[in-house]
This record gives sequence, structure tokens and C-alpha cells, in this order.
Amino acid sequence: MFEAITRTAKQDLEDSLRALYPAFLEYPFPSSLDASPLRDAEKIPAALKSAPLREIGTAELGQYAASAITTVGSADDFKHFLPRILHCAVLSPSAYGFEPPIIASKLLLCDWQQWPIAEQTAVANLFYSAWAYKRLQDPDLDASAWDWIVAMAKLDLQF
Repeated sequence: MFEAITRTAKQDLEDSLRALYPAFLEYPFPSSLDASPLRDAEKIPAALKSAPLREIGTAELGQYAASAITTVGSADDFKHFLPRILHCAVLSPSAYGFEPPIIASKLLLCDWQQWPIAEQTAVANLFYSAWAYKRLQDPDLDASAWDWIVAMAKLDLQF
């Protein structure tokens, strides 16, 4: 029985991840990124162009993900990379820039409650399905369920 529940939760998570990319497809790769003088405004885009969006690694995306909105780029820039940032958060939730509560804080800075419904739904579904799947994992191997529920609370998502 537990295996069936886990399989269903994993499928829901995979479906939510797949739905994220088309929901944010209208936001193109930024032609330039405004950045704090303390950030390397040329190095970050070079790393982001290293692979197609769905394949950018955490190492290449991490510096941008950690600095997005606060010291690098705009809300629309963030929206372009958000599907991959959330995807990486599921794969490596404790990696620099991919902590679910930090992503939730960036969403609040972007006024995500004012986004089109399709975008809000895609984001909310991902947070719900990530938490639902992660809570079924062995806490000694994957302790990130708590991070997802904290992020959901920050976003005022019911759980």
C-alpha cells in the first residue's frame, strides 16, 4: 500500500514539474541582467547559457538562483528561470540557491499572487506535490519535507 502511495506522489510531482515549463514559456532568456556591482554581471549569464533551460545544472544556476531578485535580475528574468530553479530544488533542496523557503521569499518579492492564474497554479501545484512526495521519504536520507511545508506557509498555501 505504501509503495502505491509513494508511486502516486512521485507521479504527481513529475506531472507538476512538467507543467511548470510551459506555464513560464513566454518569458525569454534575458538579453541582459541588471546586477549589483558586487555580482559578476557577465559571468552569471554565461553560466546560464551553458545548457538548455531544462538541463542547466545546479552549479551553473546556483549563483543566479541565490541572487535572483535581490541583487541580480528582474521578476521577469526570475520567471524565465523559475521552472528550473524549482526543479533543482526538488533534486537538491539544500544546494545553495535552491532552498524552498528562500524560493518562496523570492516569489513574495515578485508579488506572485498578482501573476496570471496559470502561473500561480503551476507554482502552487509544484509546492504541494513536492511536499507530498518528500514527506514520504526516509527523513534520514531526505529531510526536505519540512522545507517545503515552511515554504508553503510563507506563500500562504493551505496544507
